[in-house]
Amino acid sequence: MNRFAATGLFIEAAKGQRILVITPRRHEIGDALDCFMRIEDVATWPGVRARRANGDERIDLTGRGRIVFHSASSSLSGQSADIVFIDDEADRRLSDTDRDRLYMRLRHVVAGSSTGEIVRS
Repeated sequence: MNRFAATGLFIEAAKGQRILVITPRRHEIGDALDCFMRIEDVATWPGVRARRANGDERIDLTGRGRIVFHSASSSLSGQSADIVFIDDEADRRLSDTDRDRLYMRLRHVVAGSSTGEIVRS
């Protein structure tokens, strides 16, 4: 995750979009969340709450959107989003079979959104 991608995703969340960030590995989720919170406009945005609970990392924008973090190996069961952002080639590090399974799970995540999209960094 870099600050430019984080800023763009935050702007979309501020517009009310539900964002799902996919990191290559579980231990990289904290780094991605920190990248958002190091941006002054994010950290000082009224109503921003960062949650760092293991398996439930997210940034909530009260009355607006949210940014949720998962790794490429997460089940994603019950997740829904308007935008899925695949960070740092998380999908390219997988085998062909695992990559196909990931994209199938991600298509289900955005299926309920009229504007659903999957974006790779």
